[in-house]
Amino acid sequence: MEKSVRFFLLVTLLLVSTIGVQASGLGIRGGFNFSSLPSSQEVQLGADGWGNRTMEALSDSYTGYHFGVVGYASFLGIFIQPEFLFTQTGQEMVLHVQDDLPDGESGSSQYFTQEFNHLSLPVVAGLTIGPLRVGIGPVASYMIDGTSEYLPEGDEDIYNFGYNDWTIGYQAMAGLKVGNFLLDLKYEGNLSNFGENMQVGGREFDFDTRPRQFIVSIGLLIL
Repeated sequence: MEKSVRFFLLVTLLLVSTIGVQASGLGIRGGFNFSSLPSSQEVQLGADGWGNRTMEALSDSYTGYHFGVVGYASFLGIFIQPEFLFTQTGQEMVLHVQDDLPDGESGSSQYFTQEFNHLSLPVVAGLTIGPLRVGIGPVASYMIDGTSEYLPEGDEDIYNFGYNDWTIGYQAMAGLKVGNFLLDLKYEGNLSNFGENMQVGGREFDFDTRPRQFIVSIGLLIL
């Protein structure tokens, strides 16, 4: 994984250097991302004090946002578009409490949200056909932090999601460039797991998550 990250950063620097020589523009961008899991995932909680309960990560879409800087260069019908973004994503979770708890508690389901903050470095390259652009490229994301609505801050030793610092994925894009304005629709998939496990009450459970997301983004080239 470390070799892949170093290789990706090297390629990004080379592409940014190219844009510095043959620049079409450098600007700002922002938009929304709609992330989801390919399918729901569930683990049985058997730690002391948790009774007969299960924790489930839902496949439902979560709406997040992103903002940052974008570079753009095009020549001979080919474009290169590197970006450096702050990205906020999340996933919907639910805690299922069964009917047969020893204290007589009735069955219930408690829904909550986990949110994650990343630094994302996508580099998309492809073809231009008039104002239309289609392309594909790699994306590396570095996890800054993650929070959960389920437990207050400071209780991470009771419930904690074991996410990875770095993930590598890809983006496929279709977009329009009209003057200095960029309008992009992207699909992002992951080539590495977003997280490997979750910890509840000191016990560790496998929780393989490889989210995908649709991204709608608007940019303005100002330099």
